[in-house]
Amino acid sequence: RRRHTRWNCSSRGLGDVYKRQGGHKSRCTATDISTAGTFLKVNPLQVPRNKRLNLMFALHLNASNLVRLRRVSAIAIRTEHSGVGMKFCK
Repeated sequence: RRRHTRWNCSSRGLGDVYKRQGGHKSRCTATDISTAGTFLKVNPLQVPRNKRLNLMFALHLNASNLVRLRRVSAIAIRTEHSGVGMKFCK
């Protein structure tokens, strides 16, 4: 049972995520998000487990063409064939 409610990212304008690993930056898609973490659609082989990564969420505001960027650190705690489960760091 989940402790935190999950929200669909596409309905909230939160789909685009950029991850930085070393000097390499790549784009992926978040499918859902909660206060504790997110699930990213990405090749699981591209994300090391139990290593802190820097993520940048592009928040698309519906009322305008503005995009707000939010940076967070997260650790990959679960991998599946379709992506990885990321836990936000404090």
